[in-house]
Amino acid sequence: MPCRATLFNTKCDPIHQFGDGHYNEILFNPQGNMVGLCGFGNLRGKMKFFSMENKKLLSDFTAPDTTYFEWSPSGDIFLAGTLSPRLRQDNEFKVWNVSGKILLHQKVATPVTSGVDEKEKKIRNLKKKLFQVTKLKEQQKEGKELEKNQLEKIKTEGVLLAELKALELS
Repeated sequence: MPCRATLFNTKCDPIHQFGDGHYNEILFNPQGNMVGLCGFGNLRGKMKFFSMENKKLLSDFTAPDTTYFEWSPSGDIFLAGTLSPRLRQDNEFKVWNVSGKILLHQKVATPVTSGVDEKEKKIRNLKKKLFQVTKLKEQQKEGKELEKNQLEKIKTEGVLLAELKALELS
């Protein structure tokens, strides 16, 4: 469902309706004389730029799959990018002017999951299992009767500790 963007004054009185659209970001340039209504992330990258002086539409275009936006200090160009980890394919950045013209387009290498990431995941998973074993042992000390699968989990503590130690040393 489209949203409605409205500009209010300091007394919370509406002073301008920008219309309906699929937007999730409102981005004023550094000088405050331009505003962009944009739909990024899970939206298709629709961008509309308005002059704040006369509230007129300056441009209306699409920057698909945009996950990052940053105004230049000059306030008339901006960088829009598709970046990891939000999107792990077709990573790129583009420098645009507010009329929708691409001034620079650069593809960026997509990050590859390394063995380090997998190692960290395994360590985190082992620590989680050891935490669960500790909790079960505490419950057992308190006199709670544990189920068969919980008792089996407690028996795996030695194996989990050895596996964790081996991973941390590698």
